[in-house]
Amino acid sequence: MEGRDKILNGKTNIIKKLIMLALLLFTFVPFVFSNPDSLTLEFGQAQEFNGYSIKLQNLKEDKVVISVNGESAIFQVGDEKTLSNVVIKLNEISYLSQEDGNIKIDARALNVCGDNKCDATESQAVCCKDCGCQTGYDCIDNKCAVHVDDECNSDEDCDDSNKDTLDICAKGKPRKCTHISSVVCKDSVDCDDENPCTTDVCKNNDCFNEKIPDCASGKEGETINVDIEENKTGKNLVAEPILKSEEKVSFIKRILNFFRKLFGR
Repeated sequence: MEGRDKILNGKTNIIKKLIMLALLLFTFVPFVFSNPDSLTLEFGQAQEFNGYSIKLQNLKEDKVVISVNGESAIFQVGDEKTLSNVVIKLNEISYLSQEDGNIKIDARALNVCGDNKCDATESQAVCCKDCGCQTGYDCIDNKCAVHVDDECNSDEDCDDSNKDTLDICAKGKPRKCTHISSVVCKDSVDCDDENPCTTDVCKNNDCFNEKIPDCASGKEGETINVDIEENKTGKNLVAEPILKSEEKVSFIKRILNFFRKLFGR
């Protein structure tokens, strides 16, 4: 009886181990053999993939240099390598010149960088988004960089007491002050838009280009007075629309709005 019990216990242990192995395979096999994503990389352009930045750094007819988060390697068609926890396989090279072309790759991330989980295969070096950085460093573009204090927190912190500048606290790490000249013109000559059918005026350091009524410009820049009643000009010209006074857009406002969108909070 005792010997039979030992045999049964041994078989039971074997069955338990087989079940555990099956569970492990069921858990990991779909992950390991999951279908990769097919990507096309243009020369010099970075592409985000599961929190990683993949870039085609160098291009030749028979080989290329691919980087993932700054870690790079040389590939030939058919090569498969792991860079910063991303498995890359090079499938095709479309070469036009050393600075023009693209490649087709298969990419499979061993984990997702940016899901706020520092997995076993992740580290500060490959995914500081999830694993953070050591004291005194900030995670910038998924790389640990020495911490630098912000120069400002708001546009008001950047006031340089100069009424001729637009003061902006720019985004990013660290935040820095940017001062942009808000003086577009000093006299009307600065406002010349090279359109003979507009009156160019500098007013309060801002340009205003006002449409001249009944004026059409020719291909060579000559000014032609159009006979509105008879509609005769002798040339096939398309008259430019006359702007109503409330439709005139201040040039300086366009400039300031552009920089507000570019650097705004």
